Amino acid sequence: MQKIKLIILLMYLSVNAFTQNVSTNSEDETAVKAVVEQFLKAAGNYDIAAMRLLFLPNANIGWHSLKDGKWIPSSVTAETWFESIAKRVNPKLYTEPVSNYTIHISEGRLAFVQADAILHRDGQPKAHNMDFFILMKENSAWKFLSGSFTSVPIK
Repeated sequence: MQKIKLIILLMYLSVNAFTQNVSTNSEDETAVKAVVEQFLKAAGNYDIAAMRLLFLPNANIGWHSLKDGKWIPSSVTAETWFESIAKRVNPKLYTEPVSNYTIHISEGRLAFVQADAILHRDGQPKAHNMDFFILMKENSAWKFLSGSFTSVPIK
């Protein structure tokens, strides 16, 4: 009888621990997704002040763009990227709605995000972007360590 009680107690504790972990991952996934959405909105509106708040100090941005049938790689620090887009005169605003997310979270501290999105300007689809982000939790806030993407024009 004691063994049965012990087995039931262990099963209860295991299920309880598993549910708490799933709940925490779900909360973290929701929080990470919200930060990615904040960034994409700020980027599309060229809101550099808002973007700076979402990135860690030594973060970087990298991308490959397909132009004239050739892939062109680029990589800069996030700060250099912010400075370069701040210099744009009359930038064209855009939206980048994500159709599918894949999110992996490790120990509630590190997140890897793949976001499949279509970039729109003036309501028209212009490019298929596959975004990849790594975020780290700083205190209780998720912040970008890196962002990278491929961009293929839609004809």
